[in-house]
Amino acid sequence: TATGILVAGFLGQDWSAVLDAYEAQLNCTEAGDVQDIDNGYLAGAGVVYSGCGDVGGSTGLVVLGTPDGGAAILLVAQLNTDADFDALNRAVASLIYLPAF
Repeated sequence: TATGILVAGFLGQDWSAVLDAYEAQLNCTEAGDVQDIDNGYLAGAGVVYSGCGDVGGSTGLVVLGTPDGGAAILLVAQLNTDADFDALNRAVASLIYLPAF
């Protein structure tokens, strides 16, 4: 299975609503514990799923929201190796939020 990270933005949506919507779309047999995530700019949650797709791989789902609750960012990653986990962690750490004035 190919690796990579899908990133999508949602204006006017709370991060928890985005998490709920995308959790229902995953084709995985087991969900790990929901982990709170805060990178200093955005906060939300992440979950690692196993038994995903035809090959039973792992998928990481992270949703972060802006402090004002006006937008959310979704990251979905195919996690085949430790390097994939590292890449997802680096992607989360690199996100910042600058409110429009």
